[in-house]
Amino acid sequence: MSEADPRCPMTQATKRTYLLAEKATLENLVATLHEDSVLERMGLEDRLSDVTAELASLQAAPGRTAESELVFYGAPVRGSAGIDARFTSDVISAYQDLIAKTLAAKSELHAMGPLPDAHLSRLHVTDVVHGSFGFHFQELPEQESLGETPLFEAAEEAAHLIDAAGKDDEAFVDVVESLNPRVHDAVRTFFTTIADAGATFRLSTATTTSEFTPDRLRAAVDRVNRRHKLDQALELRVRS
Repeated sequence: MSEADPRCPMTQATKRTYLLAEKATLENLVATLHEDSVLERMGLEDRLSDVTAELASLQAAPGRTAESELVFYGAPVRGSAGIDARFTSDVISAYQDLIAKTLAAKSELHAMGPLPDAHLSRLHVTDVVHGSFGFHFQELPEQESLGETPLFEAAEEAAHLIDAAGKDDEAFVDVVESLNPRVHDAVRTFFTTIADAGATFRLSTATTTSEFTPDRLRAAVDRVNRRHKLDQALELRVRS
C-alpha cells in the first residue's frame, strides 16, 4: 500500500499520524546517538521539541469537529489517477450511514423508520487523497463550537467499532455488546461493500488509525457476519 502524497493537504487526523511517527523516529535517533555527537543531538532534540509541541496543540485545540480520511486500495482503484465511481458512491453512502446511525443511537434510534435529525450527521468531502485514492471528510458546522461536537464523538465511535472488528473476537464483542442493531447492520454493510468490490482501506480519525489488509478485512467481514447471524437467531427466539 502506498503512503499518501505529502503534497496533498492533510487532515488533522493524518497530520497527527505523521507527527506521531516522526516523534517515535526522533526519540529512537536521540537514544542511539553517540555521546560525542553534541551538535546532531541538539538538532534532533530541537525538532523533537517542535513535534511534541505541535502534537499538544492539536490535542488542545478547542471546538473539535468530525474529520476523517478514507483511503482505498485494490480493484476499484487505478493508482492515483482515479477510483470506480459506482464503488465510490456505495462506500461513501455506507460510511455516512454508519456515522448517522452511530449519532442517532446516542439519543434514540428505533428498530425501523427514519433517522432523527439526520441533517446533523452530514459530512462533506473536502479533498481527495493521492498516493492511492481516497477522500477527506469533514463536518462543516454553521457556527464554531466549543469542545467536541456530537458528530465528532459519533465519528470516533464508528472508527473505534471498525477498528475493533479488525482485531479479534474479544475486542469486537466488547464493543458490540450494547450496540444498537441498526448500527451493527451499518458497519456490516460498510465492510461488505468494500470486500465485495475487491478493495481494502485505511481509515484515520483524530484518535484512531486502522489499516485493513486483505486478510484483516476478510476476518472483519466474517466477524460482523457471525454477529449478525447471532442477532437474527436471538430475535427469532424472542418472537417465538
